[in-house]
Amino acid sequence: MANSSRRDLLKNAVALVGVAAAAGSIAACGESDTPAPAAAKPEPKPEPAKAPEPAKAPEPPAAPAAGGDQVDPNDGLAKSLQYVEDASTIDAAATPAFKAGSHCGNCALYSGAEGDEWGPCTLFAGKNVKASGWCASWAPKA
Repeated sequence: MANSSRRDLLKNAVALVGVAAAAGSIAACGESDTPAPAAAKPEPKPEPAKAPEPAKAPEPPAAPAAGGDQVDPNDGLAKSLQYVEDASTIDAAATPAFKAGSHCGNCALYSGAEGDEWGPCTLFAGKNVKASGWCASWAPKA
């Protein structure tokens, strides 16, 4: 029986060590070598959305420099608009859209300076039309 009491003693000792370890773990809860984190800061409120900026109108194409590209009357767009470099050559009877006295220089779409021989037209981006010319899109300047 000496063996059994020794066995019981060892079992009890192991059990006590286990209980002590568990008790130590429970006691250690909440204790830490690292400091506790600071209280969480409230998240900042998002700023109200800004109204989008209004869309800007596209800028007209830059005018070619004097003597720059000139509209070729044989160009597809020029032909479709019946563009000619000299409005005085137009047969008014054969061209119902033509109004006597109309020419590129007095058209709302022409932006050349008065007296210039050639100037930019919004229909022919980046190219110059002859001030004495004409096309079917002619509109009087306001």
